[in-house]
Amino acid sequence: GRTSLTHLVAEAIGDERPDVLIPKLLMPRRRNHPDKIASLGESIAADGTRAPVVEPGELDQGQLEPVSVLGGCSAGMMISLKAWQKLDGFSPDLPLFRDGVEFGMRANRAKMKVLTCPDASMRHINATRNGLRNTKLTNDPKAFDIALGMMVAAGHSQNVSKASKKLTSIARLNWLGHLFSKSADSRNALKAAITKFNTEKPSVQRISEAAEKSGDFANIDKALFPARFWEMRQALDLLAGKVADKTAARSLRPEPEARGGLRTLASPG
Repeated sequence: GRTSLTHLVAEAIGDERPDVLIPKLLMPRRRNHPDKIASLGESIAADGTRAPVVEPGELDQGQLEPVSVLGGCSAGMMISLKAWQKLDGFSPDLPLFRDGVEFGMRANRAKMKVLTCPDASMRHINATRNGLRNTKLTNDPKAFDIALGMMVAAGHSQNVSKASKKLTSIARLNWLGHLFSKSADSRNALKAAITKFNTEKPSVQRISEAAEKSGDFANIDKALFPARFWEMRQALDLLAGKVADKTAARSLRPEPEARGGLRTLASPG
């Protein structure tokens, strides 16, 4: 809203003195509908999957308090000059989508404070990720987002080469899962993401070097990462949702025996 900057500045000069502040992003307004939260900080799973701190779609009722987070969307993010200079800004190897969480990870490694600011809210339509904005960087935002997530996960690992192989293996298993669930769009995006990731080894190495320069990985509070097996549970929930949707769609189709007889006579059209 109009007071977002005021709230961010007030929080920045408050007692906590955070180095990075992340505002609350709201979904586009809908007439006669309550505001819904798009994001308020985010984390990243071991396989590079985006892990939101607040479940997207949760109603905004002013119920959230400032909390420490791993990072977040760069839209509206406020960064202290000290943090920006010390960490050399956003990574040039991550031009979209994951730049905010990667910067937050380096800030956490440097023992800086990365906090959410729920009082500061603004609407965010995710134009590029939703395909509403043309960009020369990619013609497949979904695949690009997955690949960048894998790059961040590999770049902030203890062993880049080992982590890269593991990430590729996990992505291929996920590809098989989408094959069995007959999700062509997700399967194609994942295939493109694997190709993109495997061609970005120099970029991953630069991300790793910047991460090590910022501080030790052990400095990051482990509570800021998703719980163990989080990505597996997410994959199972997604698969179950798709099966449920298909089952519901089949239940809406008329039975063969209901297509004729008196019903046809009553509704010849």
